[in-house]
Formats: sequence, C-alpha cells, structure tokens
Amino acid sequence: MRSLVWMCLVAGTLGLFAGDSYARPTSPPDSVLSINLDSLLAQVERNPTLRAMRLEAAALATRPEQVGALPDPDVMAGYRPFAIRSVGGIAPAEVMARQMLPYPGKRKLAAETAALGAEAAERNADAAALDLALDVQHTYYELYRIQQQDRLAEEFARRLRDFEEVAAVRYEVGQGPQQSILKAQVERLALERRRLEYDAARRAQLERLARLTNRPDLASPQYEVVLTAPTITLPADTGSTERALDRLPEAEALRLIREQAEKEIDRARLEYRPDFMIGAGLMDMMPMDGTTRPLSDLDKRFTIQFGVTIPLQKDKRRAAVREAELRREQVDARLEALETEIKTKTQDLLASLEADEQALTLYRDVLIPQAETTVASTLSAYSAGTIGFLDLLDAERMLYDLRMSYEETLARYAQTRAALRRTLGISLSLIAGNRSEP
Repeated sequence: MRSLVWMCLVAGTLGLFAGDSYARPTSPPDSVLSINLDSLLAQVERNPTLRAMRLEAAALATRPEQVGALPDPDVMAGYRPFAIRSVGGIAPAEVMARQMLPYPGKRKLAAETAALGAEAAERNADAAALDLALDVQHTYYELYRIQQQDRLAEEFARRLRDFEEVAAVRYEVGQGPQQSILKAQVERLALERRRLEYDAARRAQLERLARLTNRPDLASPQYEVVLTAPTITLPADTGSTERALDRLPEAEALRLIREQAEKEIDRARLEYRPDFMIGAGLMDMMPMDGTTRPLSDLDKRFTIQFGVTIPLQKDKRRAAVREAELRREQVDARLEALETEIKTKTQDLLASLEADEQALTLYRDVLIPQAETTVASTLSAYSAGTIGFLDLLDAERMLYDLRMSYEETLARYAQTRAALRRTLGISLSLIAGNRSEP
C-alpha cells in the first residue's frame, strides 16, 4: 500500500511538473507572419553591408573621370617693388599661366585602371549578394526543419497523452501496470523539454534571418512566423561544373583585377617617360643697353615657356614596375586557388548530396512506411491485449525518430544543394539588376 501511494505521488508530481515547469508560453502573438523563401531571397539587397559594398563600387566608378583629367593649370605673378641696379621705376615683373601635360597615354591608362577597379568592386558585391542568399537559404531550411520537427514532437506528445489515458484506464481496471503511465509521462516530459529547445533555436534563427534581410519584424515577438514549404527536388538540379569559373562573380572580379594589374604595369613603365609643361605670359624684360620698355609695349614683354621633368629616379620606377608585376602574380595565385577550391568543394558536396538522396529515398519509400505499418499492427495487438504498453511505445518512438531523421536529412540535403549551386556560380537571379547567368 505504501508503495502504491508513493507511486501515485510520483505520478502526480510528474503531472504537475509537466503542466507547470515545462509549459510552453501560452500568450498568443498578435498575428501570424507567413513567409516563403523566394520573398526573402528577393530582399537580399536590403542588407546594409551589401548596400555599403554597392555604394563603394559606385564611389569607385567616379574615379576614372577624376584620374583621367588634366592637372589644373597654375598662374604665377611676380612684382618688382623697387628699382634694381640701373633699372628705374616700379613695374610688374611677370605674369605667367602654365599647364602640366603628362606623357601621352598616362591619363588614359589611369582612367582604364580605375574603371577596372570599380567594375571589380561591383563583381565582388555580386559575390557578397550570392553569399548572403546562401546564408538566407541555409537559415530558412534550418528554420523549416525546426518547424517540422516541432510539429512532429507536438503530434507525438498528443499521442502520448492519449496513451496515458488508455494506460490509466487499464491500470484502474487491473489490466495494466502503473509503470506504463509513468513511462508515458516521462516520455512526454522529454518531448516538452525538446520543444523548449526548438523555441530557443527558432528565435536564434529568426534573428539571424532578420539581420540578413534587414527585416526586424521577423524577430519581433508580436508575430508568429510560419514558413511555407520550400521546393526541394530529388535529384538535385545542380547544373554543370564546366563553366563554373565563367559564372562566378568573384572569379570575374579576379580577372578584372588581373587586367588592372596589367594596366598598372604599363603605367609604371610609362613613368620612365617625362612629363611636360607649357606656359605663356608677360615678363618684364630688360634690354642689353639697360633701358626699360614702356608698360604699353606688350609685344616686347610676351613670352612662352616650355618645361620637362627628367625621370632620374630609376630605382623608384623599377620598384613600381616590380610591385605591379607581383600583384599580377598574386592574382594568378588567387585564381588558381579558387579553381582548386571549386573542384575539391564540388566533389565533396556532390558526395554528400548523393548520400543524402539515398537516405531520403530509403526513409520515404522503405523505413517510414514499414514503421507506420508496425505501429498500426502494434496498436491492434495492444488493443487486443496480446502485447504490453512498452512495445506500443517503442513502435511509436521508432516512427517518431524516423520522421525526425527524415526532416533532419531533408534540411541538410537542401542546404548542401544550395551550397553546391553557390560553388558552381548558379545565381538564381539573386544579384542586383537580375544579371543573367553566362
């Protein structure tokens, strides 16, 4: 009798524990916010970091006009405030206007170099947009997994409550042990604890999604965010690996930077050539006989100047050429590294994708249907009294675990497919301007 009373107290305590300590929040949100993956991908350009990169590229696009312009002319004036030697009187000494003229080709190369840098910055922004889109997809698939697994946990918990009631009725009539009630309660408590973990994980992923798309409303507690099922095809539509380097915007950026380095080499070599200066103005000229010209005698005062810079600092210019050549070699190394990364990463992602495809097919076509059949037959046998409650619980748990594993594998498969398409440069028209794929 004491043992029975103690077990009833334990059951009551567990019931209170399940009802209070592990209760999920009951205050409903103001409204339901339904979102889908396509709408989020369309909002990638709202990301502040990406906008900053776009603005930086736009700022760099103003450079060609700046560096390709002629230097501003200068005007020089001189004044003789007192007589010098035999020259008497006060008169203006000179007024000159001068213009520097860089060696032909220097300004053009400077403008072309700046234009290539601006275009490379824009392509890097495109690559950043694809990275953000990949992060959005990964986060969305993770959120969808959490949503689905939470739904499965809720359904399993509801079935466990039904089993509790059945086990309690059978215990009351002496056809079942009290252990069945306790086992069902403990199992339900574990599910409630897991659902609390899902709540925390959901909040973290929603906050990340809000940052990626610059949508604070996604993380607001006043909304219940519900995700629509994404389209996930089997087998994956991964695209071709042959033209990956042609499609990737970061590869295009490196090619532009390499061309920019070539222009820098040409510019550095042109620095061996002199720049010129021309000028014209009025100068107070003193004739050989020491007399002075009247101020109105402008034809005797007009003068033309011509100057040239002498490129004597050869070491400095050789170092500039070598620096530009090293930068070109650096870009070649980065292109080689990118090509190697594409090949190795593609092989790894394809292997993971193939394994997950096989696992999903096995879950969908074999394991889950067999587990459903097992649950149905076990439930019939339990109703007939030929098997115990623990056998029924094991069958239900097996089906639940298989469905949870299926959702886990499906999310991982979708994330792997998105990563593979990003690696191969398949943009899904996500970057600004809807740039088409090559």
